[in-house]
Amino acid sequence: MAYDMNPPVTAVIECFDWGRDVYGNPTCHYRISWDNGKTGAEYEGGHYRSTRREQTGYSDKASEAAMYTLRQLFPRTAWKIDPDGIDGGRATGSATFTASRDYGRDTRPATVEESAPLARELESLGYVLEARKRWTPEFDAIRFNALNA
Repeated sequence: MAYDMNPPVTAVIECFDWGRDVYGNPTCHYRISWDNGKTGAEYEGGHYRSTRREQTGYSDKASEAAMYTLRQLFPRTAWKIDPDGIDGGRATGSATFTASRDYGRDTRPATVEESAPLARELESLGYVLEARKRWTPEFDAIRFNALNA
């Protein structure tokens, strides 16, 4: 089941009814809630609740099943868990996780016409730009190494 609405910016995953499967792996039910942040006639939102307990992983991370379901509900989107957005845990009986869209993975490159005004502004401030089609994790590694050199 996929939703036609634009994917929400954030979704809340609530894990509850903790238990263990026959192999001793941690399990729980989960509920995913989302909306587009608007009210009135422009409001679009919804929720999904798991029909059975799913494996939840370790260290109170969000259920991979919940993240998989979120990707199925909103195809062609990537999601990540904000470590500061985790509230609760197995000890409290429920945990809430905030998942945010990972825009770096589901966006398109800007056209030359779209990026030209920003490039001009940055160059006027003294930046020397090296145009790239898409930012990759390798660029992060290069920046990290240059900063720590």
